[in-house]
Amino acid sequence: MEKTTAMIKISGLRTKENNTKNKTRKQEFSHDTSLQFSHLRVKFLSEICLRTMTEDKSHLVDDIITAVPGEWRFDKKVAQSFDTHVRKSVPFYDEIQHLIVDMSEFFVRDNSSIFDIGASTGETLYHLANKHRQKKNIRLVGIEQSIRMVEEAGTKLKDFPNIRLLHQNVQEFARFDQADLVLALYTLQFLNLEDRYDLLAKIFRDLRVGGAFLLVEKVHAESAQAEDMWNELHWDFKSRSGLSDEMILAKSRSLRGVLSPMTVTENIRMLEWAGFKRTDVFFKWLNWIGIVAIKTEPGNPLNSEDESLPEMSK
Repeated sequence: MEKTTAMIKISGLRTKENNTKNKTRKQEFSHDTSLQFSHLRVKFLSEICLRTMTEDKSHLVDDIITAVPGEWRFDKKVAQSFDTHVRKSVPFYDEIQHLIVDMSEFFVRDNSSIFDIGASTGETLYHLANKHRQKKNIRLVGIEQSIRMVEEAGTKLKDFPNIRLLHQNVQEFARFDQADLVLALYTLQFLNLEDRYDLLAKIFRDLRVGGAFLLVEKVHAESAQAEDMWNELHWDFKSRSGLSDEMILAKSRSLRGVLSPMTVTENIRMLEWAGFKRTDVFFKWLNWIGIVAIKTEPGNPLNSEDESLPEMSK
């Protein structure tokens, strides 16, 4: 009996010992698992942070277009999607195209020359060529700095032998020979101020008397309050067009130091300095403006005695 009792006690001690060992193993396993999980979690978070840092260098501004802050470029992706993207970003884009083409009827005749500065994918040239197809010896020239845009335009305009596309920086373009109509749609805003003045002087010099320069630009408002309202309402337009808040913000960041708008008053003053004495606004929507400048008399501001530039607002 005593022996049996002793065996039961020993068995109980062994069971207790085994339970203690099992509990210890479970704790060790649990600790090891926690460490392993913690290691994986740190690794996962590190990968997320690294991926985020990498993605921060290139922000999505549309479904497939990305742009680095302060470095908006008209590269291959932008060129291929430009016709769709611009309609999401620029209000009344198609209506502007119609207006430009309809207004051209007042200045284009047989043997006329038309120049499109910043021709992008050739959308405007395409519509102009169709509009004046029945006129004789119409010459259309598109000047575009982005080779990707020139390639897209070449495909679109392949059926128009009277259109010449130039892959060239407009600042280096020498002459607008015998021009009756010169266009700059959403282009001057990407040039620095000095280059804008030089370009406008060339345009005025080479335009025939009675010819016109059509300018469409994004502009600053004349007051801070209006500037805030116009910007917010423009963002609302982009949002309705299908762009997310993140895309809108990314596009805005990408244009820092790239896009340099002026006020309406400053644009008109600049045109007057170049020699245009007859200017008028043909389109205005919030911070977007369309101006027609007509050359009414000969003149060459490049040889003017007073070459001082008008003061710009600060």
